[in-house]
Amino acid sequence: MKCITASLLAFTCLVFAGCDRLSSAGNGPVAIVDLDAVAQKLGRDKQIVQMIEERQVDLNQQVLAAQKSLIEQLNKKKVELGELNDEEVKQLAQLQNQANSMLATTKNHAQANLTGFQQEVVNRFREEAKPIALELAAKKGCRVILSKNDTVVFAFDQTVDLTDEVAARMLSKASPSSSSQTVSKEPKAPVKQAATQANPKK
Repeated sequence: MKCITASLLAFTCLVFAGCDRLSSAGNGPVAIVDLDAVAQKLGRDKQIVQMIEERQVDLNQQVLAAQKSLIEQLNKKKVELGELNDEEVKQLAQLQNQANSMLATTKNHAQANLTGFQQEVVNRFREEAKPIALELAAKKGCRVILSKNDTVVFAFDQTVDLTDEVAARMLSKASPSSSSQTVSKEPKAPVKQAATQANPKK
């Protein structure tokens, strides 16, 4: 019983926000939209993947730059210390640990940045599709729209599937140049790096 209740709660929470605007449209059926299929029909799925891959490359480059900087600092310190006594060996080990910690922090920030960007790109597409889906649903008397990608839809009548209509409407609204520029307009990602200057106590 608990599992069924949880599933129903999840089902309720995953309806498109804003469906209350259709309350005057009548007590029609629930409409379905397959956002993955819409993205594929528009060629946006490949664009989204490309955007995410480019962001990942950019973040990796920033992490490698931070790693290179830390290695250079370590090598410089080794040269400064020259022949090491016991205290200086400890100092160098401390510096190495500090550098490793900084690099791990930078990598974590990069991963968080990438994850956030992925969600942002997907949400942006969803928001673009939402008003079109709502408009088409209202014409069919539907008060609720479910994304086929967010919940388990056991079965539904194809007459309430808005996927093709949403894709066609979005395609007609897109200018020939806008889709090709979607990727190139994405700004590069700044990675929040840990302090790159490692200064153990002398």
